[in-house]
Amino acid sequence: MFGLFRITYLLCFLQVFTHEGHFLRKFGTKGNGLGQLKGPCGLALDSEGRIIVAERDNHRIHIFDSDGQPAMNFGVYGEADGKFNCPRHLAIDQDDNILVSDSGNSRVQVFDKTGQFLEKIGGKGNSNGQFNCPAGIAIDSEGHIAVADLKNLNVQIFDWDGVFVKKLGDTETKNASGFGKPTGIAITGNGNVVVADRGYHCIQVF
Repeated sequence: MFGLFRITYLLCFLQVFTHEGHFLRKFGTKGNGLGQLKGPCGLALDSEGRIIVAERDNHRIHIFDSDGQPAMNFGVYGEADGKFNCPRHLAIDQDDNILVSDSGNSRVQVFDKTGQFLEKIGGKGNSNGQFNCPAGIAIDSEGHIAVADLKNLNVQIFDWDGVFVKKLGDTETKNASGFGKPTGIAITGNGNVVVADRGYHCIQVF
């Protein structure tokens, strides 16, 4: 079983390490063919151990098997459902559906494990439930979806059906949300939301 993964954005390959940090292998080369990557950003594993990668510059999602062999990819550049404009991060739900932060299109798209489009969440704007460059995305054990928005400077929580629930942040700080540039996000086993804030160079926990 794999331990830790590292995405090398500029060199366009993935590295695999043990939990102790010992290098195991790497895979992927720069390009747009099967097994090739361009601008890899987000990464997640599904219940089968498949490695799913968001390629920002190829505007697609790439899937490798648990051994790092390329299996398939889906998506092209565009605004229609199922198309992408700079997908950054992704998360996998309990049914192995793939949730993708489609940053340039200001939405989250949901696909089944074969890459078939299911639904979308959000749209361009700064109101509740809208995005302006969504980045990190995470799902908790109850199906709540947390999305970090780079340009709206907030983190929004949605329910299992994609309905807006609330925003996170401290309204007393300089920005209305309390974030500089929220980028990465994760949810702990006890439900805390952990946000990597690139603008304020810190980790915030809620």
